[in-house]
Amino acid sequence: MNKIFEKLPGCFSDFDDEYSCGNGAYMLTLEGCDEGGFCRYASALEADGFSLYASNTIEDNIYNTYTGKDICVHLYFVPCERKARVIADPFTALYDASKQDTERVTETEFYQFEVDHSRIDCGMCYIVRCCDGSFFIIDSAHIESIGDDRRILDFLRAVSPDGKVVINGWYFSHAHIDHIGKFNDFLRYNSEGIRIEALYYNFIDPSVPDSKYWEDDSNTSRLDFDALVSRLDGTKKVKLHSGQKFYVRNLCFTVLCTHEDIYPGSLRDFNNTSTVLLLEAEGTKIMIPGDASDLTSLVLTSRFTKKTLKCDIAQQAHHGHNGTSCEFYSMVNAATILFPTTQIKYDEEYTHYEANRVAVNLADECFIASNGTVGFKLPYKVGEAEIFADETFEDFYAIRDLWGYEYTDEYKDRLTKEFEKRHASGRRI
Repeated sequence: MNKIFEKLPGCFSDFDDEYSCGNGAYMLTLEGCDEGGFCRYASALEADGFSLYASNTIEDNIYNTYTGKDICVHLYFVPCERKARVIADPFTALYDASKQDTERVTETEFYQFEVDHSRIDCGMCYIVRCCDGSFFIIDSAHIESIGDDRRILDFLRAVSPDGKVVINGWYFSHAHIDHIGKFNDFLRYNSEGIRIEALYYNFIDPSVPDSKYWEDDSNTSRLDFDALVSRLDGTKKVKLHSGQKFYVRNLCFTVLCTHEDIYPGSLRDFNNTSTVLLLEAEGTKIMIPGDASDLTSLVLTSRFTKKTLKCDIAQQAHHGHNGTSCEFYSMVNAATILFPTTQIKYDEEYTHYEANRVAVNLADECFIASNGTVGFKLPYKVGEAEIFADETFEDFYAIRDLWGYEYTDEYKDRLTKEFEKRHASGRRI
């Protein structure tokens, strides 16, 4: 057992199945637990000198965060699994667990940002302009989205009420290169004079079995990420765990699932390392599953009901590729669906994946990232989206060279003509 558990009271020796959570954090699980057992372990922690920092209940699931002895302890109980988990985390900075008083100088707006799809048909970036004019960013773009680190900064300046850029938080769903790649370049080339107050993420430990993406770091850029982040002075690094509820300006976030909830399931599908985040702002609920896949979907649909999962706006998991289930989207039942992908891949995959059809058929509107950045003023009503100019178009041949698949000439011709109709300036590749 890892030495970090020596800081916990002795009764935690009843836990087993040690799991390395990454960043020096470790988790133990207790099978066959009931609420009484959970409460006894919670009391043991407090008796041993730990202080309850925050508590959250989501339906029947109970989540507590404690501080003491130079570590954070996250203890939570899931009754449908008859399981309790305790995570000892020496890495994380504390999240803000109470609402913040925030000056109101502008409208809160949520953006699906059009990453540059000229050479790549994936990538994802969402931006929230808070009511004080500062920004919360979700993921970034693929390393092949050339120049998007500058485009993100230019966009922030354009929609800032005074042209100044303060990033109150930057969140990463998981460590795939199309989600963190351009953040790395942002730190390298475009962060001078930009204040980043906090980073939020929960990346897996490279030692986790089955996670073959670590064998070739070009798939994740995690080594670059860790090195660059280590040089950030004055930026909080918050490792998120399930059930935590945190506040950033006038935004409220709830962590619904992390890779820690998948254990002891296999993480061979790296997309199951995605953290699932629920954003609430100005009365609008937005679901952000990242690239969540089958096992994550099972966790969400078994632990929660529509009471928790029902949202107004939802990002389609894994860009609309094989991701979460039909049941998940039926429970989310969002009126507005967002696809962080290209029109080409959307059209190609819509007939292949029933989950896409379920989500779109339940929705009143659907927006595809390659067709232009879209803004949603919060609170949002269907039909009020602000659609920005379409800026990018796929280079079929570059993508073939990168991924190895090809489009028919007829498909290329049709989609090129459609793009030229949407964008008066024609193709930009």
